[in-house]
Amino acid sequence: MKKSLLILCLCFSFYCGIAQSHNYRPCCRYSKSNVTSECTCPGCQKDKDDEIKAAQEETKQQAAKAAAEQAKKLEADRKAKEEAEQKKLADQKQRDENKIVIGNPNPQKDPINKPVNKKADFNDNTVMLEFQDWEGERLFGVRQSGFMDTSRNLLSFAGTSNSTSTFFNTGTRCYHQSVPYNLGLIHIGYKSIDLVYPSGKKEFNDNSIKNITHLRDDFFLVLKDEHHYLYTIKSKTFIRLPDAEPTYTVSSYTPIFDEPSYVIPDHVRRKGGDYLRYIPDNKALKEKALNAFPDKVTEELLKNNSFCLLISYANNAAFDTHPNAKWYPKFVYVSKDGEIKIK
Repeated sequence: MKKSLLILCLCFSFYCGIAQSHNYRPCCRYSKSNVTSECTCPGCQKDKDDEIKAAQEETKQQAAKAAAEQAKKLEADRKAKEEAEQKKLADQKQRDENKIVIGNPNPQKDPINKPVNKKADFNDNTVMLEFQDWEGERLFGVRQSGFMDTSRNLLSFAGTSNSTSTFFNTGTRCYHQSVPYNLGLIHIGYKSIDLVYPSGKKEFNDNSIKNITHLRDDFFLVLKDEHHYLYTIKSKTFIRLPDAEPTYTVSSYTPIFDEPSYVIPDHVRRKGGDYLRYIPDNKALKEKALNAFPDKVTEELLKNNSFCLLISYANNAAFDTHPNAKWYPKFVYVSKDGEIKIK
C-alpha cells in the first residue's frame, strides 16, 4: 500500500514539472481542447524559443567548422605552391651552374646610338641606300625605316609603319642599267607606293598608286587606279598604256631592249649580305621576240626607240606560237622623247 502511494506521488510530481508554467487552456499544447496554433501559453512559448536557440547554435557551429576547413585547405595550397616555386628556382640555378659556355659568356652588345639630329649632306645625284626599322634603331637610334648614303649617313626616315626599298636592290622593280640610284621607293603602310628623293621629298603623294617599276632612263611603269601608265619623270607626264587581251585577264608589261647589258657600280653594293639583286637579262627575251614576231619586233625598231613594251596576260604566254592560239600580244614602242607607238 505504501509502495503504491509512493509511485503515485512521484508520477504526480513529474507531471507537475513538465507542465510547469503551462495553463492547460485552449492555447496550451498540453490541453486536450487545443484547436488553434495562433496563440500559445507562456510554457509553450518558452519551449518554442528554446528550440529556435538550439537550431541557431547548431548552424553557427557548422559554419565555424566549414570556415576552419576552408582556411586549412587554402594554407595547404599556398605552402604547396611556394614549395614548387622554390624547387623550380633551385633546379634552374643547378642547370645554370652546370651549363658549359663556349666563347665569351658575356658578349658585348652593339650600343644603340642616340637619335641623330644632323643629316648627311646630299644633292640630286646622291646614291640612296634603304634601311629597315631594326637597322634604323641600331644605326640612328630611331626604330623606323628610311634612307642613307653610301657612307651610312642618314638622309631621311620613312615614318612609322612604312618601309623602304631601292630600284637596284629589287630585281622586280627595274630592267635596265640606267636604273636611278638617286631615287628610293617608300611603301606607305602596304597600301600605296611613292618615289622619294634624297631630300625626302615625294614625287606623287597619290594613294591610288600601287606599283612603280623603272623601265629605262626617265621612264617608269606606274600602276594607278587599276590601270598602267608610262610616266616620264622629267616632264611629269602620264600616258595610259593599253590593256592585255582578253580584258578579264591580268596585264603583264615586259620591256625589250636593243642592248640588254647591265653594270652595277661597286660603290652602290652593300657589304655583308646579298642585298643587291641583279637586273634580269633580257637577251633571251629579245631573241625570242625577234623569232616569234618578226613583223612586230625588229632590230631596227629596237635600235631607233628607247625600248619596246610587250603587253600580254602572261610573260611566257607571249611566245605561244601554237597555230590554234586565238590571241596575240601587243607591242608598244616608246621613243627616246617619250612618244608611244602601238604595233
